Amino acid sequence: MIQLIPREEAGLPRHPDSYYPGPFPKVGVCLHNMAVGSPDPTTLERAKMRTRTNYKYHLAKWGSIDIMEAYDLYNVEGFPVFIEGRPAWSNCDAFSGMAQLGYRYIGLEVHGNYDTQYPNDVILEGISDFLAACCAGGKISGLEMKGHRDFNSLSSYGPTSCPGNNLYPLIPELVAEARRKLEGYGEEEEMIYNLERLPKQGSLFVWGAADVFTRIDNPRHSADYLCWLNVKNESPSPLPIEIFGTPELAAGHPHKDTIPPWEKRGYDIYALAGGHYGGSIILKASQESLLATMTLLRLK
Repeated sequence: MIQLIPREEAGLPRHPDSYYPGPFPKVGVCLHNMAVGSPDPTTLERAKMRTRTNYKYHLAKWGSIDIMEAYDLYNVEGFPVFIEGRPAWSNCDAFSGMAQLGYRYIGLEVHGNYDTQYPNDVILEGISDFLAACCAGGKISGLEMKGHRDFNSLSSYGPTSCPGNNLYPLIPELVAEARRKLEGYGEEEEMIYNLERLPKQGSLFVWGAADVFTRIDNPRHSADYLCWLNVKNESPSPLPIEIFGTPELAAGHPHKDTIPPWEKRGYDIYALAGGHYGGSIILKASQESLLATMTLLRLK
């Protein structure tokens, strides 16, 4: 469904969670265009280079602490590919005035200038996939999508046409398509795995989910299953964790995080297209008071 490239692979530094304000509850996705590039196919290396350029521009131009958006979307050789930016739970989408709303939206920035260009099927598929995945994975509270221009009244920098006059009118259609995709996440096809306790490694407690296989048989999407790992801290103390996974099943890992007392967090894991893919998820923690499950939802 989504091919996610971790920010480190794009050359962006990984900061600890404490570096960012938040977490902030999210109600939807806010759509942007980069105003550079195009919706035409590019290479993964060029996409990474563009995200690095965006990162440097946001720091230099706006004095930002990080790239402003949560994800950048590119057409990479005919497939929608997302590069990770600022954490989605944080003050991402930190354009002027958004603080007044409590950073309620996950920012998605699309390669291209949609005042002068038109989005193609790859870009549109990626946007609707992204909205459906965010809703199914609990990152947003509902199927809501806005454009940057919807918040012009909050900006002290003047009005913008972003995400472009040729993309903005398509938002209702994209939301409707995301809703149709969500209908494919039937409860009868939801599979939940409890991670098994494995032998300790030094002072660390270890859990694992091994040999998880998916079959890719839907040519319209780049994955048959949306997959995520849920970890709940069942103790009164902060819980440092590390997540490891095979590249085929767990793009973007290993990943380090600290879960506050009694809180639950979800971590995206994506299967890739092209046949059978298998792998194992390994979770390590400094204490054993946690509950870890992995969920697969099939996309019809």
